[in-house]
Amino acid sequence: RYGSSPVRTYNLVTPFSIEPWKPEFGVNSPNKGIREDQARIRGIMTTYGFILPYPTQSHRFSVWFTGGSIEMVEEKDDGNNAKNEKWFQIFDHHQTSSISGTNDRK
Repeated sequence: RYGSSPVRTYNLVTPFSIEPWKPEFGVNSPNKGIREDQARIRGIMTTYGFILPYPTQSHRFSVWFTGGSIEMVEEKDDGNNAKNEKWFQIFDHHQTSSISGTNDRK
């Protein structure tokens, strides 16, 4: 009110990890491509959007997603380039970057 907009923006930041496959996950597990002897793959997913109060119900909001990113979390001093290679096999390296904002892979 009084000239302020009811539109609110938000960023949802969600850390995630893809754990190595284990037999108890079952044969249809989506992480079957990561062997038990490989380290987990860590990343951060950020979703951008905005909300606006729903016009006819005060306890609801209309939600719009406007974009987002998935970024690799590089662990310090692990010396494991295989983990980075697995990241780029899973996620298109032309569309993603590391958490530092740089992408050494061309």
